Amino acid sequence: MTGYIILFLLMVLFINIIANRLVVKEPIESMRRDTLPSVSVLIPTRNEARNIGACLRGALTQDHPKYEVIVVDDSSTDATVQIAQNIAANNQRLRVFRGRPIPPHWFGKTYAQYEAAQVSRGEYLLFLDADVVLDRRALSYLVTAAKKTGAGILSVLPLQAKEGFWEGLLGPFKYFHLFLFFPVYAMGWPWEAMAAYANGQCMLIERSAYKKIGGHSNASETLREGPDMARLLKRKGGKVSLLSGSGIARARLYGGPPELWDGFTRFLYTLAHHSVLGAIFMILAYAILFVIPVVKVIVALATGAKLASVGLSLAQVGLGMAMFLAAMSRYGLTISEVLFFPLGAAVWIVMIGKAISVSMSKQGINWKGRVIKLP
Repeated sequence: MTGYIILFLLMVLFINIIANRLVVKEPIESMRRDTLPSVSVLIPTRNEARNIGACLRGALTQDHPKYEVIVVDDSSTDATVQIAQNIAANNQRLRVFRGRPIPPHWFGKTYAQYEAAQVSRGEYLLFLDADVVLDRRALSYLVTAAKKTGAGILSVLPLQAKEGFWEGLLGPFKYFHLFLFFPVYAMGWPWEAMAAYANGQCMLIERSAYKKIGGHSNASETLREGPDMARLLKRKGGKVSLLSGSGIARARLYGGPPELWDGFTRFLYTLAHHSVLGAIFMILAYAILFVIPVVKVIVALATGAKLASVGLSLAQVGLGMAMFLAAMSRYGLTISEVLFFPLGAAVWIVMIGKAISVSMSKQGINWKGRVIKLP
């Protein structure tokens, strides 16, 4: 009986994934060039020497006629600023600033974003992480989509650029948990204020909407500025939209295993800190839905039992992989990543547990040479 309940839950969540995929579409059109509103591309940096060159090359080769690019550096100790300044010397669209000391009750990234917004001039602000590389059509497509949908905040999910086994194993889960549990299709329901999400990696905000929510001053103490600002705007009557950006942007994951572990622990720490019970629920969900069925099949094969005896578990495993494929097929997913999906789910559980431990210990998490503690 329990097996059929799990199968039913998988089917319900599969329907949620399909519904999300139907609304998370790719922007595919641009307004006439002379009607496009101006855009400020705002890039906060801290020790991004590995990424900033490619990021700026993408940002500075847009087909959009009216845009500027602003980098605000948060106390980098590597060559980030020098690389950005060298590029700025040959391109008048780019301005590079060293950030001021971080005030109390702010985090480095959000304060750098706030500083960049203060010196920006565009009608729209595109907050862009330094590990994201834009296609030359990105600004035109994003602004057009925002205008057509009336979205005050519009963000996209970039294509994931992964290198090596561990990035491929864990990277897809960053988006998968969103498609699995979050009702993206409900973001258009004005009465559902909590159904709002924005991906802070690549987030376009109309300046009037930015002012309406008080800019970053109301997101100064968060590591999830995208979702928090999206919910705030929706509560104030604004519209929020999430699109696929696999055709117009790509993002590099955190790097090798140590950086990957630290990066995803930081990402999950924000979720665990927001709700420990929610994080525990995620552990149970991933274990029951995606890991335990595989363990049952492996044990059956190891003990010589017939596959027919674990037919229900096999169905659960197959459905889980199909869900993973349906959610992530746009974002650089490979066949090997689908086959290793249950292993990835098991490692993801361990990482959520680590994030819960960090949250409950109150010790904070080390990220790019700085200890981050959520209030």
